[in-house]
Amino acid sequence: LEFRRVLFRSIRRKSMSKITKFFKKYYLTLFLILLIFFVFKEWIIIKGYLTSGDWVFYYPEGLRDFFGIPQIWQGSSGFGTIDVIPAFDVFKFLYSVLSSFVKYDVSSRVLYFWPVIILAPLFSYYFLSKIFKNKYAIFVGICIYRFNTYFLLLGTGGITLMAAYTFLPIVFYFFTIRSEEHTSELQSRQY
Repeated sequence: LEFRRVLFRSIRRKSMSKITKFFKKYYLTLFLILLIFFVFKEWIIIKGYLTSGDWVFYYPEGLRDFFGIPQIWQGSSGFGTIDVIPAFDVFKFLYSVLSSFVKYDVSSRVLYFWPVIILAPLFSYYFLSKIFKNKYAIFVGICIYRFNTYFLLLGTGGITLMAAYTFLPIVFYFFTIRSEEHTSELQSRQY
């Protein structure tokens, strides 16, 4: 009986030690995940349709129209409309495929909102880690970029602007890498 107590105490101490090391190492990341969860809980938790801003609701019949060859006439929106911009045809196709397996509220979150929630902090981390070496500066930069009023007001209004704003840091990241390579090439040519 005494051996069991000693064994359980040592196991408990080792596991608590590992947990403590984990929290000391990743406390900023965990705090950021909690902050993102509380701010965007309506986008993360699937409990109904999103009906604010410019976000469009599609009936299942309208989503089936997106499957197949892209069409100029969109009959699923009001009395119908003309869509001559093919930029979203791939997303509409994915939307119809995903909506054939899950409900509309799930597919809209998975295809549009979850990538914005996940990729915006991730891309800004890559870009900011290229500029700053201090983890607190990177954390503050991610928070400022992710939780500024412009990004929060985009919400469900301008999904194209929100997507562009999400991918902007990774564009800057690759631009920085390419410009550094280009300057090193120019410097090597001069000597």
